[in-house]
Amino acid sequence: MRAALFRALPMIQEVSVKRDAIDAAGRHGVAFDYTGTWERFEIIVSAQDYRFLGTYGESVADRTFALPGGATRTVKAGTPLAWSAHLTAKVVDKAGDRP
Repeated sequence: MRAALFRALPMIQEVSVKRDAIDAAGRHGVAFDYTGTWERFEIIVSAQDYRFLGTYGESVADRTFALPGGATRTVKAGTPLAWSAHLTAKVVDKAGDRP
C-alpha cells in the first residue's frame, strides 16, 4: 500500500520527483517535491523499500511577514524551514499508547 501511495504522488499536479534527497540524518532517498509560491517541501522516502525517511523544506523566494506591534521579519530565499528524520516506528495496541 505504501508503494502505491508513493507511485501516486508524482501524478499530482505540481509534485515532482527528486532522485537524490537527503534527510536530517544524512540518509539518501527519493523525494516527492512540491514547490509553491514562496516555499518548497519534500517528503523523503527510501528508494529501496519506500520507507518514510523524513522531510525538508526551504524558502524559494524572499517573503516578509508582519509581526505584532507593527514590526516585520523577512525570510530570505534559500532559508531552511524544516528538516527532519524519522528514525524509528513501532506498533502499539491502541491510539495514544507509546512504545
